[in-house]
Amino acid sequence: MSATMDTVRVMLAYPSQAILASLKNLIEADGRMTVVATACQGKECIRKADLSKPTVLVTDLRFPDMGCGRIIRALSNSRLMLAVLVCSPEAVKGSALLDQALQAGAFDFILIPQEADKISSVGRQILTSIFVASFSKTKQIPQAAAGLSAPSADDGQSHLTAVLFDCGTDGLQHLRWIMPRIRAQSEPAVFIVVRKPAPFVIEFLKEIGPQLHAQTFVSQSGSILTSGQILITDQCDSDIILHRQPTGEVEIRYLPRTEQFYEPGPSTVGLYRTFAETYGESLAVILLGCPSEESARGLLEARRHKSLTLIEETSTRMLQQIVTKFPKESIPDDVVTADQIEKFINAVLVAPKV
Repeated sequence: MSATMDTVRVMLAYPSQAILASLKNLIEADGRMTVVATACQGKECIRKADLSKPTVLVTDLRFPDMGCGRIIRALSNSRLMLAVLVCSPEAVKGSALLDQALQAGAFDFILIPQEADKISSVGRQILTSIFVASFSKTKQIPQAAAGLSAPSADDGQSHLTAVLFDCGTDGLQHLRWIMPRIRAQSEPAVFIVVRKPAPFVIEFLKEIGPQLHAQTFVSQSGSILTSGQILITDQCDSDIILHRQPTGEVEIRYLPRTEQFYEPGPSTVGLYRTFAETYGESLAVILLGCPSEESARGLLEARRHKSLTLIEETSTRMLQQIVTKFPKESIPDDVVTADQIEKFINAVLVAPKV
C-alpha cells in the first residue's frame, strides 16, 4: 500500500533480516500504517530516517556499528520529529542498552521473541504502540537546540564529501529547481552529468546562472572537485575517471572511450565506479531521470562501495526497470523528492572563508 496523508509512516531498523521481514509483514497488513524505509546498520538508519521522514521508528537495541541510544541522539541532533519504539529480544528492564535508549528519548519498549516466526505473539501490542505514538507529540524524541549544526561523526552520521548527479532529459526541471538552492557554503563537492549536448548545457547554465549561489563551472580534464562548488559536464564522448593527487585533491580526467558498445555520454558504470572508489561511504549518487539499464548497473557498482544511492521520486520508469530486471542490491537506498535532495546537500555547511 502506498503512503497517504492518513497512514502512519513507519521505519524499521534491525540487523536481523528475518525479524525485519516479519515486522514489515505485520505492519503492512495493518491498513493504518506503511513501512517507508528499512535499515540493518546504525549509520544506515540515521541517514535513511533523515530522508524518509518516518512518524515512528521501530528499532532493535544493538547494531554491528552502534547502539540504539547513539542512533536516537544523532536523530535528535538532526531535529527530526519522530517517536522511537524499541522492540527487541534484549529489551529487558535493567539492561544498560535499554536504559541508554530510554534516556536518549525512546518512548517505550517491547520485549519480542528471538524467533521471527513468533513475532505475531506481541503483534497487537506493537501495532497499538505505533498507532498511539503517531498522535502524541509528547512521545517524540527530544529536539536539539535551534541552530545546532549537522550531526558530528561521533553521532554516527556518515560525512558526505561528494554528490554525483546523473540527469536525463526528464530530470532537468528538478535540476533547475535544485541547483539555485545549493548554498555557497555547502560541504560536498557537486558533480553533475547532464545527458544533453554541450550547446544545450551552456545555454542551460546561462539561463540559471544568475540564480546560483555556489560557484559553478563547466568541467574539463584537469578540473578539481572542490567543496562548495558545482562542476557540470555534458553528454561528451569521453570516459571520466577521478585521480586523487598526493595533496588529497581529486582531479577529473577525460579519457578516450573504452566501452565496446555505444552509450551517449561518459560510461555510466565507469563513472559511478570511479566516484564510488574515490569517495566510498562519503558519496551520494542521485538519479534524476536516466531510465537506462546502465544506470541500474551503475547503482549496483556504487552500492558495492557502500555509497548512498538515491532516485528522484518521479523517475518511475527507472525504478520499475530496476525492480523488474536487476538484483535487489541495485535498488536505490531511497526514493526522494527534490526538496529532500536540496536539504540533504545543504545539511552540512563549511565555515565561510575570511
